[in-house]
Amino acid sequence: MSFGIGPTHAVHVRNNAPAEAVKLVLVWREEESPERLHSLIRRGYRVIGQHDIIGQLCLLSAEQARQRNIPQQNLWLALSSEKLSAFLSLPEVLAYYQGFFEDGNADVQSTPRRLLPRLGFLPDTQLLTHRYSTVSAITLRLLENAAMVERLQRADEEDRNAAIQTLQANRGVHDARLSHTYQAFLRISRGDLSALADITLTDATDLLTGRKLPAPPPVGSQSEPPTVNEPPPGEDGAPDEPDSSDEEENGFDVPSAPPVAGPDDGDGEEEDDDDYDDIGPTPLPPPPGGGAGRQRREFSSLAVAAVHLVTEGQTTVI
Repeated sequence: MSFGIGPTHAVHVRNNAPAEAVKLVLVWREEESPERLHSLIRRGYRVIGQHDIIGQLCLLSAEQARQRNIPQQNLWLALSSEKLSAFLSLPEVLAYYQGFFEDGNADVQSTPRRLLPRLGFLPDTQLLTHRYSTVSAITLRLLENAAMVERLQRADEEDRNAAIQTLQANRGVHDARLSHTYQAFLRISRGDLSALADITLTDATDLLTGRKLPAPPPVGSQSEPPTVNEPPPGEDGAPDEPDSSDEEENGFDVPSAPPVAGPDDGDGEEEDDDDYDDIGPTPLPPPPGGGAGRQRREFSSLAVAAVHLVTEGQTTVI
């Protein structure tokens, strides 16, 4: 193996290197000098740019992340996609990789979200939760993140006015958080990208809504949602285990807080239990005589129905 610089060495390698030798040519900013690559491409050389390297690095990282959990593997698979390539650079991905895997003292659950500014994104407490755990969902969420960063950098008049309106509409409720977010917005708009680490995607989205926000959650509530592989702990520090006695007896997944069924409408129809895998009730169409429709949940056995009616304090004869 030998290395050299300049066209003379390139001609020498072309004419004298063994046919089975691997020939590697390094070109500075190949996108800016396509004419210099033409003769190489004509001789069978393949152009490998930084995005090709990023893609391979992300695929290798996905295999490594699988040892932790599937959502983190899917995060690296999403980063390898062409949809995100325009927002990534090789130095950024290498920095993210280093923080992701090489810091042995880091929290493996929160670190992937917290280090997103190394990729030019905002930290995102929702990423890798159940809603954003598949490759497609993570990709769309990161594209949304990139679009928000561009808005913060551009800071057009519409977004500046929306930020002021949000501050005015939420006086006395979200003052500290929104004021902190607004200061970061100003810094980002002036080119200070270190401010990306000071706010989250949720903070930025709230600031640019231009309207009153819902009241903040009660003090002590969980502020950062768990990952799919990180269920919230119970009172004893271990993951909560659902009581499966009713499930085993009746063969039915009993939801924790279902709505009380209304009186029987006498239609005599039975619905398939498979339609009730979700927790929420299924809305019924309005009755023929007009008026609002009722919401109803049917149960696989009278025992299950009795449990729900009694727990809701209903006096019902079954």
